[in-house]
Amino acid sequence: MTENSVSGKLFSSNLVRIYFLVLFSLLFVSLIFSAYKFGQQSVSPQSPKDSSLQVTISPVAQKQLTPTPNYFDNPKLSTLEKWNQVISSNSSKDFICQDFFFSRFSQDASDFITYQSKDHQYSIDFPYNPSWGDDQNSVFPYESNPYDKMGPEILFGAPFYTDGCGYARSGLRETSPSSISQAIEKIKIDNLMLQNNPELSSDYRYSYQEVSGLKYPTLKLIEPNHFFGTTSSYKVFLPDVTLNFSWLIPESLPSLVNSIRILSL
Repeated sequence: MTENSVSGKLFSSNLVRIYFLVLFSLLFVSLIFSAYKFGQQSVSPQSPKDSSLQVTISPVAQKQLTPTPNYFDNPKLSTLEKWNQVISSNSSKDFICQDFFFSRFSQDASDFITYQSKDHQYSIDFPYNPSWGDDQNSVFPYESNPYDKMGPEILFGAPFYTDGCGYARSGLRETSPSSISQAIEKIKIDNLMLQNNPELSSDYRYSYQEVSGLKYPTLKLIEPNHFFGTTSSYKVFLPDVTLNFSWLIPESLPSLVNSIRILSL
């Protein structure tokens, strides 16, 4: 075999190898490109025209909080003393006290105002209606009694009239802590003293009633009164203070007592 024929065969064999190598390379590149295009299509977002696959995410609506009104900011607020002056200035032979009070203070309470004791660890919710009053004068949510000589008293609730067309409200006074049994024992001792007074009748004495079903021990006290015959008051016994309610509408007692919260030290 000649040298030329051997060289020709080797050349042909190398050419075939190169041909198949190029062919496989092109095929490999084609497969890689196809895979890349397929991957792009699978992760690309849907066309805006395809609304069936669109999801609209709305922003979370922020909760609107209604602020608690500060009823003490009312410029028309008038004290007990001012209201008594208003009553006096309206008095005449045609003046009817009941009509005066009914037209201004007959609405039921529409809200509650939290009162926190300055000297003891408790708070309580007083009933209130900002509509109590008239065009010129309104009513404080609660106020100090300027006339009481028995110690500090907080006045609250709807105003009402007393004999002589006086302006009055329910009252709260704090006294030393005691238990309901101690209070009953004191009532019994007071009754003995009253019965031994020759100037008083035998019926002139205190009576009491325990009120059940409330959040704190409560005692109803019916006491003799030189001016009104008898009046009712209530004692509520807390750990560090006794709350004494006067001129209280009996129906309001449960909500008042059950609203009391003992505050942590």
